[in-house]
Amino acid sequence: MGRGYVLVVPTRLADQPMMEDGANAEVLWWARICDAVLAETPLGVVLIDTAGSGPDARLVRDRSGRHPGSGHREGHRARIKVFEDLSRPERSALMELSRALCTGHRGLLAEAGTLGVAAFEPWQLQVALRREAVGQLLDDPLVGVLPATA
Repeated sequence: MGRGYVLVVPTRLADQPMMEDGANAEVLWWARICDAVLAETPLGVVLIDTAGSGPDARLVRDRSGRHPGSGHREGHRARIKVFEDLSRPERSALMELSRALCTGHRGLLAEAGTLGVAAFEPWQLQVALRREAVGQLLDDPLVGVLPATA
């Protein structure tokens, strides 16, 4: 995490435009996002769960690099960390220190906005993923290193 990371909170995709439905499709989709972050940026990925709102973070990590076109290189999975059982303050601190947040969780998106953290919904990531531009999205000047106040 020393080089910076993107905080990913997998959520259900059924309510998102342009998304495939189904538990396995959701796990694979979030794994592809992790792979794109790792392949297109020097950043790591921190995965966390939000109770009952989406695929298990460990499943997403375990599926990373296991599908065609993932760009998976040895060591990618080592750049994915999973944190479990976080308290709300711990989760907020992780978010505040992250380069960006990727989730469909409305409460976390609002919190990221309050903290000044760049936040992306799944449909925004889907557009970037199709263009192979996840790295460009995360290189946006608004996605800078934030001062650590936590």
